[in-house]
Amino acid sequence: MRFFFFIFLSFSNAYATELMAPEPVLRKLSDSTSISLLTAGAVLTLSTQVYDDSIRDDWKNHQQMSASAASVGDLLGSGLASLLVAGTQYLYDPQEEHWKSHARTLIWETSLVLAMKYSFGRQRPGNSSSYQSFPSGHTAVAFATATNLAYSYGWRAAALSFPLALFVGASRWADDRHWGSDVVAGAFIGVIIARACSDSESQSLLTARLAPIISRDFSGFNYLYSF
Repeated sequence: MRFFFFIFLSFSNAYATELMAPEPVLRKLSDSTSISLLTAGAVLTLSTQVYDDSIRDDWKNHQQMSASAASVGDLLGSGLASLLVAGTQYLYDPQEEHWKSHARTLIWETSLVLAMKYSFGRQRPGNSSSYQSFPSGHTAVAFATATNLAYSYGWRAAALSFPLALFVGASRWADDRHWGSDVVAGAFIGVIIARACSDSESQSLLTARLAPIISRDFSGFNYLYSF
């Protein structure tokens, strides 16, 4: 269980009330872009669930990623890396809102993921005794940090942080700790929460639309994403 946000709150107790204020975050979580992202995430998660067994067969026992590489992904997604990034922003970034939005993101993401894990109670792969598989917390925190850095520092940060977030997600398959759909859900949760916790000036950075397409030859969804 990740506990980094408790450490962060203890370190910056003076900011706790501001960081945990629900109104601005809930307002963004209910706007059209968040609803579109949530819908897309739900559709893709359910679609991936059909292939959970085949994804596991392809990745388990480190067939696609070595154990040493997967251990790096495990460390990056543990939350410690995100905490270090937020701490570095606090110490060296002159724009205070950057570290505040990152801290806010980590608090909300961790709270939501833990609530979902205990609510869904999904068993991990391999007849594990753990029933906290859905969603992948490692993936969620990695994508939350990646999205926050993209909002704060632009496409250069995104070009580095999002591949690392994808690497973290893949490492959970290689370690046989999560189903494919767990990782997809975690990625969307991280993105959605980070967007909702961003400052208002960055609001236009991320937009998404999901629309149904029905024609004589094809039925499905059209997902438009700009970043």
